Amino acid sequence: MAVRQCTRSSINPTKLAQLQKVNGMKMRLRSVPGDPKDNGSLIPVDQRIHVDVHYEAEGSSQPRREGMFWFQKSIATGRALDLLANRFDIPLSKMSSLTLRRTDDLSELPSDLLLSDSVVDASSLTLCHSPGA
Repeated sequence: MAVRQCTRSSINPTKLAQLQKVNGMKMRLRSVPGDPKDNGSLIPVDQRIHVDVHYEAEGSSQPRREGMFWFQKSIATGRALDLLANRFDIPLSKMSSLTLRRTDDLSELPSDLLLSDSVVDASSLTLCHSPGA
């Protein structure tokens, strides 16, 4: 019996777009404010950016942690990084070596730009320590 393997190129683009849309809607429902000062009812949905964030502490026996968060579109990436570090209880001594990267290509997000200028809504991000830090 032959087994057919599904590759990325064989996925129907229409179905892929639908799947991404559904995953985005699920993320919007499950996400919590990344900034504890934000009240969800006061910030319109069209002024939010939603992200799925993964963090695995280097050299730690703790399991990989993740969470779905939303931020105001006007927040700087550096500020979002600080808020995420607090959400994941990362010690202050390790915060200076943290970077925020896209999960798909591991490109580092510039901390001086707005988060909404660096990623699209419903993106997956990884919180990592800089190499050599």
